[in-house]
Amino acid sequence: MTKMRSKYTSGMLIAAALLGVGLSRTVVSAQGGKTAWDGIFTADQATKGKEQAIAACGSCHGATLTGGDLAPTLSGKDFIDHWYDAKLSELALRVRNTMPADAPNSLKPEEYANIVAYMLQMS
Repeated sequence: MTKMRSKYTSGMLIAAALLGVGLSRTVVSAQGGKTAWDGIFTADQATKGKEQAIAACGSCHGATLTGGDLAPTLSGKDFIDHWYDAKLSELALRVRNTMPADAPNSLKPEEYANIVAYMLQMS
């Protein structure tokens, strides 16, 4: 069990590192429309994350992650405001350790990374 937990913890930490070191507000620069998210995740990750989020998160958080009766929004200004001062690794670990609510830590590390990429893309 310890090896398996270590494998998943290592995988999530690697995934979080690949996504970046921290959340920040999206800031559009004057040059080329770049944002604070550039380089944190790939378009391919976010595309895969959309499909995975709909399957794993959509029933509670909605297909566009705007939340539901019992689930908060995982996109947009409210989401960013909530996680503004947190490290991205904290968000990634929180998602992995608590979601899906009926089966936490049940997805592969890359699936969690893709879902977080989609969350960031939607914000």
